[in-house]
Amino acid sequence: MRVIVPLVLSILLCSGDGASASRMRLQEFSTRRYNIHSDLSLTEVRQFGRHMDAVFDEFARRFKAFAPRHEKSMPLYLFADRETYVQFMGDAGVDASNTGGMFFVQPKLRGLATWVRGRPQSQSFAVLQHEGFHQFAHQYIGPTLPIWANEGLAQYFEDGIFLRGRLLLGHRHDRRVTGVRQAIQDQRTIPFTDMLAMTDRAWSRQVTSTEGGAAVMYDQAWSMVYYLIRTSKKRAKAFARYLEVLSDGKQGLDAFREVFGDNVRAFERGWTKFAMSTQPDMLNTAVVRMEFLGQGLKLLRERDYRMPRTLEQLQKVLRDSKFWVDVYGHNNVTRFSAQDSVNFGFSLPGGRFQQFRLIKSPEPDLPPRITAQGLNPVPTVVWSRDGEGKLVQQIAYR
Repeated sequence: MRVIVPLVLSILLCSGDGASASRMRLQEFSTRRYNIHSDLSLTEVRQFGRHMDAVFDEFARRFKAFAPRHEKSMPLYLFADRETYVQFMGDAGVDASNTGGMFFVQPKLRGLATWVRGRPQSQSFAVLQHEGFHQFAHQYIGPTLPIWANEGLAQYFEDGIFLRGRLLLGHRHDRRVTGVRQAIQDQRTIPFTDMLAMTDRAWSRQVTSTEGGAAVMYDQAWSMVYYLIRTSKKRAKAFARYLEVLSDGKQGLDAFREVFGDNVRAFERGWTKFAMSTQPDMLNTAVVRMEFLGQGLKLLRERDYRMPRTLEQLQKVLRDSKFWVDVYGHNNVTRFSAQDSVNFGFSLPGGRFQQFRLIKSPEPDLPPRITAQGLNPVPTVVWSRDGEGKLVQQIAYR
């Protein structure tokens, strides 16, 4: 038994006439921050609209020094299924077949686009948070934002979680932390002087020309941004100033030297020391594994299997079925397998390993919930059904 989950995030500049928008019958909804074009029900659109308004509020709060350079409305194309999303983008002259969502710019059409059904809701939110930053940066910070900062910040926001109406940031994804550390050990990281001066075209060329290069570049970009934002108030203030200098028109390496000084190599040594000592975020790691198990429960329900009542029962049926999930990232694939015991639990503060718990859902036709008691906040996989009656899993925090 297998499930393949595409999660490829991209920013695309392209040409086209925008005809796809007029050929599809999409309803238009307005929120405080977005104009949403969608084939979803009003109830579903409202949920995503509220989420994206809150995400935008966090963008605006953190980047309050910047004013919009284009129209103030933020177009969002939100599709029910992947096939309609790919068709819409194809009609606009964009090959979106290997993407999970994108921010795109054309002469007559621009916007943020993705689909929602057939994958965990938290993955759709992550895509929108990532691509939504690209859209915000394009309209507010401007075209001089270097690709490493654009992608690094997008991943920083992608990893955010909502708790009591606020987007909590600063989480450290296991895959990113481990990937950066391994790249440093293998001497495969990009020198800072090259990274700071890299153009969009050079980035794309290097991403596609080097085996495993995409993962290294995206992971390093995230780590550099994390280092600048989270390790000291002085450094975070300087990074904010760097973005302002860029917005005023100065180019990447020159802007960096103006704010941080000429000794880029010393700065790189500081980052390397930080990256080698950084540990993954226990919460983020647990949630990724919970989503994997949720995919397994969803498939069992869809195939009319008897629902397991305990984690041990779930582990047995998934292992007997040889269940696995492939999650596609930036030119790399991460496989989660039921044969790996680590995917059925998480680490507590102090390092002790603990298994997830299954909890009976309030509605009898829904799979059991999955929770990770002992973490703060406590994440739980909860279930609902979309407008077509299909199962939707999402992560709730308390």
